[in-house]
Amino acid sequence: MKKTIYLISPEIDYKTFKKLHDKFVIETGLQPDEMEKILWEMLRDKQIYCWFSNDCPNDMVIGFEIPKGKITILSSPVDKSP
Repeated sequence: MKKTIYLISPEIDYKTFKKLHDKFVIETGLQPDEMEKILWEMLRDKQIYCWFSNDCPNDMVIGFEIPKGKITILSSPVDKSP
């Protein structure tokens, strides 16, 4: 059985990225004040990939290559107002 990877799209806006990070990542130590902003900028510039996986609960995985497995893309919500 392939594992499911929830890959964050490089087109995601910062507000949505921060909400995902704050909801799913449990911080256990010190971190720079602007860490989420730095990660988002690197993701946006396609320097890194960020994803969530059951292999690393309560954390966001960061890598330089897209992981293997069944991938679901997480992106910003689409505004459907007329």
